[in-house]
Parts: sequence; structure tokens; C-alpha cells
Amino acid sequence: MRHALLIALAAVLVAAVPASAQERPPLRAVLESCATGALPAERIATFMGSMPARAGSERMWMRFDLQRRRSARSDWRRVDDVPGFGTWERSLPRRAGFVFHKRVTGLRAPALYRSVVRFRWYAADGALKRSARRRTRTCRQPDPRPDLK
Repeated sequence: MRHALLIALAAVLVAAVPASAQERPPLRAVLESCATGALPAERIATFMGSMPARAGSERMWMRFDLQRRRSARSDWRRVDDVPGFGTWERSLPRRAGFVFHKRVTGLRAPALYRSVVRFRWYAADGALKRSARRRTRTCRQPDPRPDLK
């Protein structure tokens, strides 16, 4: 599969940061860092999602999907088979908020990358109370080949 290099070099930094009772993080999805380089191992993107607790919610869930666009004129496509992406992360019960970080290495170039982050709030009985979706800014991976024009 064409994603073999990305899959082989993908690394996921998973850091669930519980929010204290005083901290209510905002609802947002952020591109925290975007590193470019000549070698695939140097091409890294780090994303962060945060969500506040809502009245009547017991747990919060968050999901990151990595998307790639080969050029400014092409469509965004989900990148499958990236470890840690495309799965739901769950908070501990009764938290003031939920903050999660994801990191991926071995990004292909040239391409544009972003993450679509989905948020869900669940009641104690498991009923879905609310959902939301946010997109991060774009991580641009330029062509590493020399420009011989």
C-alpha cells in the first residue's frame, strides 16, 4: 500500500492530560507543531484537541483523523492505517475537561496535512449528549527535492 512508509514511520504520542476542577479547557483542535525536512523521519506533525465538560455529561470522547492533500487543487483524503489515529480516546469520569495530544512522523512530501478532531459527551447511562467537530490548521510539507529551474 502507498501508505507503507507513513505507517512504518508513524509514531503516536498519546498524552491524556486530565483537567483539574478549576480548569475548563476550551473546545478546540490545534496544530501544535509542524516540522519539515529532507528525510521522512524529520517530517513531523503534532496535534492537540481539548474539550470542556458539559452539564449532564459523565465522560468525554475524542477522535483524531489525519487527512492529506497532495496539492492545493486536490481534495482532502483521510490517511488510513496510522497508529493512534481513527480511534476514540476516552476521558476518566467526571473531569472538568479533556486534553489529548497526537504526533505523527514520516509524513510524505510534498503534501498538506491536517487533523479533523471529533468530540463527544456521554451521560452516565451511556447516552450521547452532544457532539462537535473541529479542524486544525494545515501542516505543509514542501517537496524536498532541489528546485532546478
